[in-house]
Amino acid sequence: MESCDVLWTTTDSTVRDLGKMVLDYKHVMQLMELIEDIPLVPGQYMIQMNIKKYAQKANKVVVPEYNRAHIQKTWWGLKELPTILPNKMTMQDIAEIPAEVKEVLDQLNKEKRKIILYQGVFNNDRDLDLYAQAIERINDEYCLYIMGQDMPYRKELCSRYPTVKYIPFIKPPFHLCITKMAHIGLLPYKVEKIKHVSVLNVLYCAPNKIYDYAACGLPMIGSDVPGLAYPFATSGIGYVCKK
Repeated sequence: MESCDVLWTTTDSTVRDLGKMVLDYKHVMQLMELIEDIPLVPGQYMIQMNIKKYAQKANKVVVPEYNRAHIQKTWWGLKELPTILPNKMTMQDIAEIPAEVKEVLDQLNKEKRKIILYQGVFNNDRDLDLYAQAIERINDEYCLYIMGQDMPYRKELCSRYPTVKYIPFIKPPFHLCITKMAHIGLLPYKVEKIKHVSVLNVLYCAPNKIYDYAACGLPMIGSDVPGLAYPFATSGIGYVCKK
């Protein structure tokens, strides 16, 4: 770090851990989630860091979504609107597929039904239950596969709905080999408080799944939140479900 011209942090927790050290650098402060503040000590919520003072002194604040940019500017009293850098991964050429990925592909190739896929984290703000219930009714024609790092909600979901098929986390970019096998991609969200992240985070979600699904030619079904309704409407890439 001492020999660098620019210090680019990509999470709020990184800024917290580095503390006043970041003030000695030309600092680009990137946020992957929508937050107003962060606990000074992880796990406790009484004493906050007052992270906005670091944002105000940063050379640039970077966020992944238009509405989040305006919200962060307002919350933190920033002079400039944060720069928007979408959560879009670089699509790499895949030369050789790992053996464990080939095993999953073999399984999916044997699937006679149309595959509806969810890929991502299994937090409580992901509303997969309704989709699982719906697909159980049309299980002879469609099936639901979910892919990502294992979490308690994933276990609960598969316990409640035995027809849901789980694919463990696959390291990018090889996960796209699985994505290409699907017919529809899911983006299920619901407003839920997750740690110190704002409850508005879900409303103005900025999922990289949009780009993954689109790159693989998948039409999408998502929750009726602004972060999905706007790109779906303007690009014609998906449909939001209104409860």
